[in-house]
Amino acid sequence: MENPEALAGATGADPIGAHAIAECHPQDACEIMAAALSDLASVPELRAYALACYTRMPPKAQAAFLNHVRGVQ
Repeated sequence: MENPEALAGATGADPIGAHAIAECHPQDACEIMAAALSDLASVPELRAYALACYTRMPPKAQAAFLNHVRGVQ
């Protein structure tokens, strides 16, 4: 995301917190957002978030993710 503060400001969220998450290692940011979303997001919102994340992954990461979801080693 190029400007996390803009989205955070538009949603009423703390722009400093959004910037801090954007600066995290991607895995750490994922864990932080997963914890926040599990408390705040509805199932349709979680689906939209998951799809948005998936579509931003490079093809190899998408394939690995699908294998993980399917339980393929």
